[in-house]
Amino acid sequence: MREMPRHVEVFFGERRAWAGELLGPQDDQTMLRQFCETFKNQKPSDYHARDLAVGDLVRLDHRTTYRVADQGFDLVKRSEERKLIADAAEYLKAIFKDSDRLAVLLIDQREGAKQPTHQRIAAAHEIVGPEFQSWLKEQNQRGYNVYVGMNALKPEAHGRTKEDVGQIRTLYVDIDAGGRDKARAILNAVETPRPDWILNTSPGKYQAIWRVQGIAPSQAEEKLRALAQHFGTDPAATDRSRVLRLPGFVNHKYSEPHIVRGWRVSEQLHQGAEFKVEYDAGRRLIQPREMAQPAVNPGENTQSHADFRFAMRRLGAAIKCGRKPDLAEIANRIDRFRNQLYAQGRGKQKLPSRGETYGERTARRAYERYLQSSNFSPDATSVIKNYIAKHRLSPHETLTVTFNNSQGDAIERTVTAGRSLSSEFAHTIEMMEKGGYTFAAVDRAVHAEKHERDRLLAQALELSQGIGG
Repeated sequence: MREMPRHVEVFFGERRAWAGELLGPQDDQTMLRQFCETFKNQKPSDYHARDLAVGDLVRLDHRTTYRVADQGFDLVKRSEERKLIADAAEYLKAIFKDSDRLAVLLIDQREGAKQPTHQRIAAAHEIVGPEFQSWLKEQNQRGYNVYVGMNALKPEAHGRTKEDVGQIRTLYVDIDAGGRDKARAILNAVETPRPDWILNTSPGKYQAIWRVQGIAPSQAEEKLRALAQHFGTDPAATDRSRVLRLPGFVNHKYSEPHIVRGWRVSEQLHQGAEFKVEYDAGRRLIQPREMAQPAVNPGENTQSHADFRFAMRRLGAAIKCGRKPDLAEIANRIDRFRNQLYAQGRGKQKLPSRGETYGERTARRAYERYLQSSNFSPDATSVIKNYIAKHRLSPHETLTVTFNNSQGDAIERTVTAGRSLSSEFAHTIEMMEKGGYTFAAVDRAVHAEKHERDRLLAQALELSQGIGG
């Protein structure tokens, strides 16, 4: 059989695990069988992932995708392949009936956020409409995280309590630990049907969702607890009124925004009897520690979040004191500290990415967040105006404005608070910048004047005492 170059790509869910050029037959099925045998016996030198499993995808020559099945390979149709990553409207239409009343929850979970939480209750057909989806996208861009209740509410419900749930549409587990390996184990479990949806909500975190029917609200939480206990997933996600994230929207909870993605891996509607798991009330409902794996943003108390908070504090302190934030200094301190932790065997090594060190990336993102949250502008006039407002200075109080150049030379200009905001002083700033000097800091000159007055007063006192003696 004549062989020809074939381009092969391997996908584990969303992630492309490997891609390369191999010699193989022109027939796809023969090529796939030969490819699997090669992987079992002698993998390519640049392949470092696990063996292929049922549900994995193999794409040939950038055009045809196959799913690994129990026996052989199933062709993934173009329409089905597009559905692997879903948007919010498609996701909701696939799970809920048009008349189902759902709770949509908007929460700003960013550090220091002050935006109020919003909850809307509407029919599914309204939520998937372009007007409602446009509003959700607008709120998501403002920093809100978008959640939806996973079960339908009663017609008369005005809230989202357990008692308000009228119809059970889904069962779910929240995979906070174990990452892809846990998600893969749930996909291949024999005790439960294959989930209909897998969501990737943040790096290392997933949710598995089953569409169900015939389960009473009073029975749902027993099933949810049994699933969480059996798979070792988040025990808090076992209430029937739970809200989960919507695919297609950005997760703003952590320092690095993450787009929530959803994959439809089954189209079955399941009965409660298909879940062969039972809740053992005598066994604690916990996530085993050995299943935990580090994620980029596993929670608000990680060292990465501590680094981000440090950068925010340094920015705030600089601006409050009338200094232009020194992002390079903040970045250097973060990088030095993380290198010390790594040298002590604590934490992961933070390598440069896209031309930025970890510290530079953290300082930059903190600065961007500060600008968004405070409407602060980094130019000299804005810093001076902010300083005057913070210290409640009168127009006649004297300020010292400092400019630095790249060689470390400093020039000071003295100006009253009132004139510092004038167009005349703005021209002075502009001329300084043209001369290679950038704004560095502003401070009250009154301190220097007071020290000079105190010095002269002390000299006069000594002189008077000398005369008197």
